[in-house]
Amino acid sequence: NPWSISKFAFVFVRYFPPLLEVSTQFYGAPLPLRYSKRGCYVWNVYQGLASILLVAAVDYILVLRIFALYSSNIHVKTMSAILYVLEITTMCIGIGLAIPKMVFDEHCVVTSSSITMTIAGGCPIAYQVFLFALTIYKFYQSAKAGWGDVPILQLIMRDGTWAFAVLFGALASEALLYGLSAKAYTGLLYGWVNTAFSICGYRIIININKLHHSNRRHPTGELTGPDILFTSYFDSSMALIADESSYPMSSLVATGSAVSQLSESPGLSQNREVGPLKHVGSV
Repeated sequence: NPWSISKFAFVFVRYFPPLLEVSTQFYGAPLPLRYSKRGCYVWNVYQGLASILLVAAVDYILVLRIFALYSSNIHVKTMSAILYVLEITTMCIGIGLAIPKMVFDEHCVVTSSSITMTIAGGCPIAYQVFLFALTIYKFYQSAKAGWGDVPILQLIMRDGTWAFAVLFGALASEALLYGLSAKAYTGLLYGWVNTAFSICGYRIIININKLHHSNRRHPTGELTGPDILFTSYFDSSMALIADESSYPMSSLVATGSAVSQLSESPGLSQNREVGPLKHVGSV
């Protein structure tokens, strides 16, 4: 497949964190190494910038999922994009203001930090809550309309749930270290937070691709197959309209809409009119 922003984001979140961990092995280690205050400052600027890039890449992947779920809702898409920019901007400002005020020991381990670092760490937490709330709401709407058993929707909800739990737990723990004690070793969870973001980012994409390729190897021909869902958006608020030459698969009822009959069939007739199906491009 040709390179795209989403593909670059996948490669970045998959391979950059291990390289980052290797490069910081001697930083803060109990070895006979000593660093100057200037050296510790440079180390922390490097780590802060790396964390911002990683959070930006993973959240970009999560935002793409929201864009696919709310393809026709321009307000949700606009709000998600604006909050994404605000999140990254706030992190940059917060970390930029906090690092010069940090106090280090002889191994460059942070022993004191300002409240601005806690604020910078709280922004990703708030944004994760926002994205997870949107995912739950869309899944609830889809399940209520009869699409709750669609594989791709179940996968998005499942991955969204465990990814939110992992990222929220890691970020909240890191923020607590910076906020509870002025003398805490606040860099203790730095590597774990980066690892959590890396795993969540690339596993979400891998799981979607596995579902897509599994369906291509074992095609069912049904409307609910991933081949259709990966390139389509279903608006549950509109009715499905089928003419007499179509083959009904199941009975679907949309609130305030007519009842349309779709029966089991290895395919759909070419002259069927499907109201709520809108093309949004590949996920």
